[in-house]
Parts: sequence; structure tokens; C-alpha cells
Amino acid sequence: MNKHISLAILVLAIATLASAQNTAPSYIDKGFSSLEFKVGKNGLLQVPVTPNVNVLYQKNIAKHLSVVFYSEIAKSIFNTDPDQKYLVLNNFWWRETVGIGGTFGRKSLNNNLFLMAGGNYYRSHTYVDEELKPELITAKLRPELGLLYNLKWGKKRVYFSFQHYIPLYPLNLFFARELTKTTSLGVGFKLNQRE
Repeated sequence: MNKHISLAILVLAIATLASAQNTAPSYIDKGFSSLEFKVGKNGLLQVPVTPNVNVLYQKNIAKHLSVVFYSEIAKSIFNTDPDQKYLVLNNFWWRETVGIGGTFGRKSLNNNLFLMAGGNYYRSHTYVDEELKPELITAKLRPELGLLYNLKWGKKRVYFSFQHYIPLYPLNLFFARELTKTTSLGVGFKLNQRE
């Protein structure tokens, strides 16, 4: 009788171990990692539109605590400022940041908030569209500090992702509302799922 009970417990333990290896860790578990690809634009309602492409790698270092690496490139496609028909703007920026923050949620819906730090290369070309075309070219490499909100939705290996990035530094540009916020949508891939 004891042999049968021991054998049943052993078979149950092996079956539990085998099924546990076939499931992905949830978004909040230690060991979870993902890679996300997104496209978006500068802010929600900002005009002229500056589309961006970004990549986000996330690695949980503890339960509810993550480290992320974020890269973003953006370039304006509409040159004329609609408020001032004569003003032509060409913008480009490239962000490289790393951040740490919390991750909260359930199996299918997850919220993340990260404090980000890194660098930003910004270039703009502005001129008045007249015969003389007086122009101003600005190119700067500056430190970057910001907040990144990221929402994940989905239970499977591939999931949907939404993010909003708010730069906080330099402070004078933040208070003047001249920093480039971005809003993006895309897909993410759980990297450590076994099927």
C-alpha cells in the first residue's frame, strides 16, 4: 500500500514538474524577460507628427522589479507647421536609455512604470519658406532622464503593448513643454517561454 502511495506521489511530482516547464513565467515573476517592437508618434495630440520606432528589452531581477533597455529613433515626415504655414521644420532624435521600475498586474494585463536615464541626440532644421530662406540648424547630444509607462496585454508568447514616454530633463525644456513625449503601440515577445 505504501509503495502505491509513494509511486503515485512520485508520478504526480514528475507530471507537475513537466507541466511547469511548459508554461511561461507571468509578467511579474523573477526571470521573466521580453522584447518589444513598437511604432508611434510624438505625444497623443502633438502636431506636426513625428513618427518613431522603438525597441524595449525587459528583464525581471526580482518579483515586481524590472530592468529595461530602451532605444528610440524618430524623424519628422510632415515639414510644415500647420499653425504657421510658412515655417518648415525637420526633426530627428535618437534615444538610448536604461531604467528600473515596478511591474504590477495579472497574467493577461500588466502595468510597468520605469525611471529612465541615458542619452539623446537631437537635430532640427528650421527655416522660413521665403526666397532668402533664413535657417536655423540645431544639433545636440544631451543627457536624458524620463518616465516610461508600459502596458502589456495578452497571455500567450506574443502580446500587445502600449507605452507612453515622458522626458523630464533638461528641466527648462520640460517646463516650457518643448521636450518630445512619445506614444507607441506594438507587439512583444516572451523570450523565456518553452512550448
